[in-house]
Amino acid sequence: MLVTILFGFLIRCCLTKYVTQPVSLNTSLNSTVTYTCEATGVSFILFYVGQIPASEDINSNKGFVELNQVTINGTIRRRQLSVHAREINNNSIIYCFAVPGEVRSDNATLTIQGLLASVGDLDYTFINGSSVLLTWTAPYTLDNVPITGYYIVNGLVNITTTNKSIILSATNPDPCILNNVSVSPINDVGIGSSNNISFYYKTVPLITPPVSVVPVIDEQQVLMNISINASELCKGEYPNSITVNILNTDNAVINSTSIPTQVNDQLMITGVIIVPNNLNVFIVNVSLSNNGRELFTYTFFWIW
Repeated sequence: MLVTILFGFLIRCCLTKYVTQPVSLNTSLNSTVTYTCEATGVSFILFYVGQIPASEDINSNKGFVELNQVTINGTIRRRQLSVHAREINNNSIIYCFAVPGEVRSDNATLTIQGLLASVGDLDYTFINGSSVLLTWTAPYTLDNVPITGYYIVNGLVNITTTNKSIILSATNPDPCILNNVSVSPINDVGIGSSNNISFYYKTVPLITPPVSVVPVIDEQQVLMNISINASELCKGEYPNSITVNILNTDNAVINSTSIPTQVNDQLMITGVIIVPNNLNVFIVNVSLSNNGRELFTYTFFWIW
């Protein structure tokens, strides 16, 4: 009797053959996907979600709908499972059972992409004083769930682009106003998290900032202390490059240095340059530039 039962079981298993098995799918939140099972040598195909039949209320209430079975060419049984991609269904394991024989198909996973995380490496580069190149990298997204664009908020202006860069331009930019820009990725679910960056447009100041050069003897060296008063400048008017040159009377550069452009708590920019010992008469040039444009050059003549 036992041999007969086992023999019958083996026959049913051997006759059962899957033509199509469910495959793992990536999709967007709130979309609908369909899984398909097809087999020969069976009477029925049933879908399971985890360990529970898809037709059970616990699954149907979550958006799993097992469609009616159909027969193809008189031999192939097909059943499909429609799934509403709700957040609760993320990472669901889905498979089929073919009856008789209770032959189980391969497992398939439903992975759901919701709103995207923020873009990475958001940065800006000045093209000129009134134009800025904004760049970023795409956030992670599932395969086959594309990023459809990027939403940029630039003050009161909203822009959508499919590129990972954009040029922002301003007419008569105000160097005293901080510009706040946000970039958010877009997919079929909607607009994702934003990444934010701020900058001042660079312009030539209307006033000339005071610059002082004061000699200091440090043991055997003569130093020139450079001080630039930035208290009357807007932040977009601050120099981003300062070069100090020591020249002889023939205007040949004897020593040159760049000083940091950081503005201290007293709204001063300071730096030091060494005067070569063999110079008794020399010229000090202090050049300020802003985004590649020369703002001012100051010349000081010294007799030591």
